[in-house]
Amino acid sequence: MIERYIKNYHKIGPFNEILDNDFIKKLKQEFPPLLARRMTLLSLLIGNVCKNFKLAEEDEIVYATTCAEGLSLESFLLSFPTPSPLHFQNSIHPSGIEQVLIARQQPINNLLPINGAPQTIILNALMAIMHTQSEYSYLISGEEKGNRLSDVQITNNCSYAYSIEFCKDNTDAIGKLCWKPCSTDSLDTVITGDDFIKFLDCKKELELQHKNFGKFKITWH
Repeated sequence: MIERYIKNYHKIGPFNEILDNDFIKKLKQEFPPLLARRMTLLSLLIGNVCKNFKLAEEDEIVYATTCAEGLSLESFLLSFPTPSPLHFQNSIHPSGIEQVLIARQQPINNLLPINGAPQTIILNALMAIMHTQSEYSYLISGEEKGNRLSDVQITNNCSYAYSIEFCKDNTDAIGKLCWKPCSTDSLDTVITGDDFIKFLDCKKELELQHKNFGKFKITWH
């Protein structure tokens, strides 16, 4: 059994509607104005859930997202036939977490981005956390809700972000992630990022399994 201890977590959302401009302006206040103008909604949400973490250069980040900045891309496409220069800038950007790290001038040695099907992305992210070598590691994830592209399932159906701080030491831990590497004939657990953020709301015990990855279990103290 391999263990990582949960020291803290933060979340924002989920928001089932497009966020209004006043709310977005509040998120932008956490960054320098010139940088905030070009930041995507997802990066602003991620900045909010990471602002209380004291990241060190030797820490490791696992960044997981399925649709990423779908709303930013959609906004640029909808600006045609007179394409918006600002929407264009926002649609060709570093990832959400990279925008935050750049804005806060935070170096990090190891950043592992994970993108994939919503049914497996959480299992992949937890597997990555279990393979980190640093004392502290962070699972950071989020999505942007689109407009028309959400209707055809190209962008996510809600906007949110969350961050979880893991440590190898159990001092002051509020929870624990356990991994038992094994093969199993049981059906794989299907949990999406949308499901996982709801799990963080209720803080109930969670058990996941995959025929190739083994079994994961999250408990709270």
